[in-house]
Amino acid sequence: MVLRRVVKLSLKKLCIVGTGNMGEAIIKGLARQKKFSVYICEKNNQRLNYVTEQYNVQKLSLEEAAGVCEVIVICVKPQDINSLLSVLNNKITDKHLIISIAAGISTEYIQKFFQAGVAVVRVMPNLPALIGQGITAYCVGKFADIQAGKITELIFSGLGQVRSFPEAKLNAVTAVSGSGPGFVAYFVESMIKAAQKAGFNRIDAEQLCLETLKGTTALLIEGKLNPDDLISGVCSKRGTTEAGLNVLKTQGFSQIVEQTIIAAVTRAKELSKE
Repeated sequence: MVLRRVVKLSLKKLCIVGTGNMGEAIIKGLARQKKFSVYICEKNNQRLNYVTEQYNVQKLSLEEAAGVCEVIVICVKPQDINSLLSVLNNKITDKHLIISIAAGISTEYIQKFFQAGVAVVRVMPNLPALIGQGITAYCVGKFADIQAGKITELIFSGLGQVRSFPEAKLNAVTAVSGSGPGFVAYFVESMIKAAQKAGFNRIDAEQLCLETLKGTTALLIEGKLNPDDLISGVCSKRGTTEAGLNVLKTQGFSQIVEQTIIAAVTRAKELSKE
């Protein structure tokens, strides 16, 4: 039987390790909340100077962070996590909460670097978090309880919506919402180029395509429409939409999207083994 540690919600000192796009987004969200004392650990001096000046946060070494902060948020690439955890391993106790956004890296894997009882939470935010419009999924490790989840939700609530999932679904979450913005942007770029070939300049093509994407998404969410209902609403028999949809169907668009998600899920699983 695994004893889950009770994480106190009073934990207030937090260090962001790695201040790339997502690390900065978290800092920005925390700055709006003003509920944590935020520190950063960043080995790139140019990035370090920018973030400390922009957000008025203090810098720490990795070793110092373990001594000063109760919550460590790891925002590095999966290939960099081993060296980071090796530095932290004998400095982390069951008084810490470790949160990782490294894609494909399981809580069990991270747990191996620390003593029994250390609370670990795995998180997958996505790029729209940069403007507070993201969706963040998380799962708690075997030594973390519901309170650890509440702290995680508080930290990431400034980035958009937050949802908990069983860890078995986190690789799929990585593929759908984590990689999804890249897939959507690829489709939009293809649509913009097609609009240019239809006679529009780049500026006009971008406006037409991006506003269409924004409006359609808002209609689906705010109007609580099923995508099939929206398609039926815009598609008239022998009309332009039907003609275009017929091409998507005959070219196997749905199968391509499915294969895209499967490939991303597979890669997320591979990352945990590298």
